[in-house]
Amino acid sequence: MTDFFISYTRVDKAWADWVAWVLEEAGYSVVLDTWDFRPGSNFVLAMEEGLAKCERIIAILTPAYVQSDYGRAEWTAGMASDPTAMQRRVIPVRVAPCEPPSLLRSILYIDLVGLGDEETARKKLLESVTSRRAKPEKAPSNPGAVQHRAAPNHPVFPAGATSRATSPAPFVPRLPSKVTDLEIRRFMQESFKGIRAYFEEGLAALKRSDARFDTEFLQVHSLKFVAEVYVDGNKLSSAKLWLDSSLGAGLQLGYAEGTGFSIEQDTQFNEVLAVAPDAQGLHLRALMSAAYFGSAMEHLDPERMTSQEAAEYLWRRFVARIAPESGAVSRSTPPRASRPRVNPGVVADEQLDEDRKPRSGEKPKAAKLERWQEYLREQIPPFFGLEFSEARWHAGFVPFAEHGQVFLLVTLEKRTMAESFQYADHFLSPSLFQWQSQNRTTQQGKHGQLLRNHVAEGVDVHLFVRAEKKLRSGNAAPFIYCGPVRFESWKGEEPITVVWRLDEPVPMRLWKVLKVPLEP
Repeated sequence: MTDFFISYTRVDKAWADWVAWVLEEAGYSVVLDTWDFRPGSNFVLAMEEGLAKCERIIAILTPAYVQSDYGRAEWTAGMASDPTAMQRRVIPVRVAPCEPPSLLRSILYIDLVGLGDEETARKKLLESVTSRRAKPEKAPSNPGAVQHRAAPNHPVFPAGATSRATSPAPFVPRLPSKVTDLEIRRFMQESFKGIRAYFEEGLAALKRSDARFDTEFLQVHSLKFVAEVYVDGNKLSSAKLWLDSSLGAGLQLGYAEGTGFSIEQDTQFNEVLAVAPDAQGLHLRALMSAAYFGSAMEHLDPERMTSQEAAEYLWRRFVARIAPESGAVSRSTPPRASRPRVNPGVVADEQLDEDRKPRSGEKPKAAKLERWQEYLREQIPPFFGLEFSEARWHAGFVPFAEHGQVFLLVTLEKRTMAESFQYADHFLSPSLFQWQSQNRTTQQGKHGQLLRNHVAEGVDVHLFVRAEKKLRSGNAAPFIYCGPVRFESWKGEEPITVVWRLDEPVPMRLWKVLKVPLEP
């Protein structure tokens, strides 16, 4: 067992280093991530082991730490094993003016604020972390005795004294700090752990609520699990949740439901949760929620959810296949089991899936697809209520006229492609894009007329562009969503060269990536 685990935020690293150094110099053993977690080690396992095998947690208390979700996860882990604080499992060390979180306000903290002298701060830290009484070594002076203070040799300059006593400290603005990849990774990993615990608790609650329920929880590995619910021995709901960096930009959480997903291959999903940083800290954002969020989810903001709220959202999606009223669970309570309203032997998974598909002639609503963000090919269909199939979506022109949508998936660099696929696709300006159809397309043909008259026919054309087909890692490169486009002009036959006008010009930061020329 080590003596201390240092819990802090990136902006307070200097304080974490100083506290760890002072403690180790005094003979204590300390775990500090930047000292002890070396390249090649498993960060999640190292964090879990460090927290589990330490006697006490030092929380570097600052305004940034108070707002930190992953910092909260670390000190709450300590309080969970010592809820009465009798073992002093969590020791806050306040190094900047701030109000401790509500659960920490009952715990006395070590206050180093205002101690400009390093030796004084060091002494106070070491004296405070010991379990000895804080009785002073010398007897205190008699408070009733008159204290005579030696008079100064010369009078104090009044203006100077007044100025020093009353002038407020000059305002020093704080520079905005950029969220690091490590902070995002730690936040996503802690969020995943919380969501996993929420599902385990929910499955246990289902089993306790009704003897007809049976559940299975499969921990595939530390970053993936599968939850299943059976009613009278028949599987009624199944979901897979996992963390993956291939879902989009950075580490994201994937969610697949139903019975058609593969446990090993993570190419199909019904929801993706991404990190949404703001001035208040890190939160989770549901990228494909618009088609699901309804009145039962009004208290949740899909654009800004805490880890607990994200767990509730995914759990409600999971149990919605069991009973529609499960969406009425309050977010302040743990997941509760709901008795099925229908005979589970009658309603099949295929029928539930079929009910969610858009009907012919119905135009699905895009679910918060963000312009100028990156999406893999298989991520795009669910945003429009469509299913991904390799055969249909592995093309540059993907029409769904019956659902009012056409998708243009363009790769600008075509050197590695066959000559018959080297179409003249490129930006003419930040607002105009030239695109060539397939070699067999004519202006009077079905697809030619769809392109020319898409506005009159109520069809939206969506443009997705990427510079290269592959990333350096060899994985497929994501497309940048350029938004809906409108027909501007065309020329030629077999292929047709079409000019599209973007609703919004390409931002300057993407000109180099997308090879955009200056406006003529």
